[in-house]
Amino acid sequence: MSVLVQHHVVFNANVNNFGSGVFAGVDIAGGGRLDFSGDVTVSGGGTVPYIRMESGAELRIGGTLSLDRAVSLTIPKGAKWIVDDLFIGNSNPVVTVEEGAELIVKGETTLRTNATLNVQGKFQTGTLAFSSGGKVTATGSQASIEVANDLTLAGGLLDLGGNTKLIVGGKTNVRQNGNVLMKDTSSAIMGQQVSFSNGSRFRLENTASFRLDEGLDMSGGARLTLSQNSTGIVVRNVSLPDGEIQTGQFSELNVGGTLIATNGGGVTTSNLSAVFICDYPNSTQLASSNISRQGDSFYGEGCVRLPVVWESVTAVFMAAQKQVKVS
Repeated sequence: MSVLVQHHVVFNANVNNFGSGVFAGVDIAGGGRLDFSGDVTVSGGGTVPYIRMESGAELRIGGTLSLDRAVSLTIPKGAKWIVDDLFIGNSNPVVTVEEGAELIVKGETTLRTNATLNVQGKFQTGTLAFSSGGKVTATGSQASIEVANDLTLAGGLLDLGGNTKLIVGGKTNVRQNGNVLMKDTSSAIMGQQVSFSNGSRFRLENTASFRLDEGLDMSGGARLTLSQNSTGIVVRNVSLPDGEIQTGQFSELNVGGTLIATNGGGVTTSNLSAVFICDYPNSTQLASSNISRQGDSFYGEGCVRLPVVWESVTAVFMAAQKQVKVS
């Protein structure tokens, strides 16, 4: 059966095989809210299920939402999903978060090989894991992705364009030929250590930018490429035991600590690009065979002034001195 929700409705049970069982589809009107207390599973055959929402509608799932069949679900402008965990499986499911919409996952979001998540609005999740591939595409003037804890790409593609903002609070680990592509004016802030390995790629172009608040490790043939006026800041150290960094076309990489390239690791700069290293004396030197500086590019000592984030500000008025002390 199909269900129309116009107010607050609670369903206190798991929903298995959504679309072929109790629910064929759900319509949630503006101002309506549907709560599932347990898991909701979309799988199997039968009629392709749907969840249609108007602006102001809300869907809440107190367990795991599992999408494991070829279904396309859209969260429209002004609507919201809040789920405990989200699993987007192998069978070509597609979830789209339109501009002005919200997808909030309290725990883990997992994508498998043929899963697609399109983000044009706001996407928040506890962790984001590409367990064996999958694709997340984010673009538009209001697109944002916030990962409170760890981001793991075991294969798959994270494609950021437009003015997308990515914030990762935990570690970022990209492996097994995983790809991160940033273009246009997209930007990323990653709070803990970032690691790329096993043939993975990190590519920036068209004025994209990132800031890594810890260090960067590139190994196993991984590659970081910056081009077309893109910029990157690594607050601490860069390690290239068997990875590569390439800069070109007016791009710039700033390293707050050391840059060490060993074994097959290396750096190539070209086309008026630059790699600036604060602790250059303890880093791999320009004369090393691991470094290739081409044309009018730069590799060497230099520091960028980082933004200061105040944890707290205290102002005390000192009457005798007729002044305010700020600390």
